[in-house]
Amino acid sequence: MQKPIDFHDGVRGQTLKWFVMDTPDRAQFDKEGEVIEYRFNQDGFRMDIEMDEVEKGCDIYIGDSTTLAFGQNPEDGWAYKHFVQNEQKNQFVNLSQASCGLDTVTRLLGYWVPILEPENVWLLEPAPNRQEFVDSDGVGWSSGVWHQIVVQKMGGHEITDESYFKEKLFLEHISLEPQVEVQKAKNLDAIQWICRDTNLHYAGHSPFMWYGGSRDGYHPGADQHDKILERFIGIEVSSPLPSTW
Repeated sequence: MQKPIDFHDGVRGQTLKWFVMDTPDRAQFDKEGEVIEYRFNQDGFRMDIEMDEVEKGCDIYIGDSTTLAFGQNPEDGWAYKHFVQNEQKNQFVNLSQASCGLDTVTRLLGYWVPILEPENVWLLEPAPNRQEFVDSDGVGWSSGVWHQIVVQKMGGHEITDESYFKEKLFLEHISLEPQVEVQKAKNLDAIQWICRDTNLHYAGHSPFMWYGGSRDGYHPGADQHDKILERFIGIEVSSPLPSTW
């Protein structure tokens, strides 16, 4: 259950200049010369240390591409800024996954928390309307808005029978509000249980108006990450989280 989501599984142990939708052809004109390094350890996490080097009592940051600092270098992301601001002496551990939802967060915390025994877990809620499915090899993939045919065509992807299946899955099941609410409630309950011996800190997803300043033109830029950090600190909730049942 420790395997990363599909985007990350294919880049284990690699250092990349571009990643997923952060590509040269998508780079904003005034940012196309920016040098960004995506450094992934052998487990597919954007970290400079391997998981067997992480000391017990660490602080874990986790979320989706926002907490991953997508389209930014790690030090420009809210998570690393929070790490530095709090003068934490532990190692910076970021288990975030691009495109993931709370399903993936729950699965990864369920595996790594018992092993790493962190002191703190800092969770910024991923974007809504996402659900994870795990393939036979243990690698997960997320159903999300990007599986709509119109989005696939905009991205230049080939449209296949699988494309229509994934769109139907998203539109008729994953994105329905009752399903979104139930998935969130189940996951937050599970995360609190997993982190019962850990200081769990949580904030809901940031406003989408704070997005668009990154190199890819969709994710938050460095200044927007400052806003997200201020918001996280301002509304941070420690476990037990309010029940949604």
